[in-house]
Amino acid sequence: DDLETASAADAPGSAKAPLKKHTPTGFLVFLDGIAKATPDNYADVQVLLDKLAASLPHVTVIGDVLPYAASGVPLTRKRPLAKFWRYVRARKLRDADDPLGFAINLRNLSQVLVSADKRYGPLFHAGEGELIVSTLIAAGYQPSSGVPVTLLGYSGGAQIAAGVAPYLKHRLRAPVDLISLGGVLSADEGVNDLRYMYHLAGSRDLVEKLGAAFFPGRWAVVASSSWNRAKRKGKFTFIPLGPFEHRGPQGYLNESPSLPGGISRLEHTSEIIRRILAEPEHIHKTRVARGPLKFSYPHAKVKA
Repeated sequence: DDLETASAADAPGSAKAPLKKHTPTGFLVFLDGIAKATPDNYADVQVLLDKLAASLPHVTVIGDVLPYAASGVPLTRKRPLAKFWRYVRARKLRDADDPLGFAINLRNLSQVLVSADKRYGPLFHAGEGELIVSTLIAAGYQPSSGVPVTLLGYSGGAQIAAGVAPYLKHRLRAPVDLISLGGVLSADEGVNDLRYMYHLAGSRDLVEKLGAAFFPGRWAVVASSSWNRAKRKGKFTFIPLGPFEHRGPQGYLNESPSLPGGISRLEHTSEIIRRILAEPEHIHKTRVARGPLKFSYPHAKVKA
């Protein structure tokens, strides 16, 4: 949802990274936060995806999936209110904090709540899951190949990712992992179908903390929830990033060189995600038994 660089990102990179000439060892599907209205990414998101594609040459990076439109139709096209949403998005691109632009966030937040609802979530997840499967196949994925798929869910995108995990696992017949970046998600039953989950969060991210408090299934006292069962199985790794906020100058995707060594928060976020995908054995070998997800990886935290 970090829009301080808000502008549509065109080539190079486009929303979906070009296919690799060699056989990929993995596929990474990015599911953006609730500010997303079209397949085009905001500039900061596109910088993140381009960095990941460059640093992970054997991973196909996909970034044009619409997490909050199971039909695959953007808000700005072929909808009764398309003209309104085009106007709202144009204002949002000019000013990330435009009050009217927040209408996109509110509309997509309603889809996050649908996803988290046990009554309506499964139907939504089937549609969104099929959209992701189609996008993967178009990018060269071969079902039953066993090539792992990693979902990178930013903010509310993490809830959508958890919800579609069972569908993807069944349709692709392959392991599915989830990297939650400041994720706002419930104790969705889908977490049990994940092979691994990595939850990246900043100590100043109040939105992420609100999500943890809002969904009772994530509370430690609800021992029987799918969330806590998965924790006991050791599937989850908590990765504290340090004094990061959800968005803005101290957000995960800020490009200002504000961290020690002259690197940006976006660069640090990108490096940790790269490390998860390229060196998972190191992550699991060096994690310690503490933190909100039981196991914590202590080597990602920085001081600002």
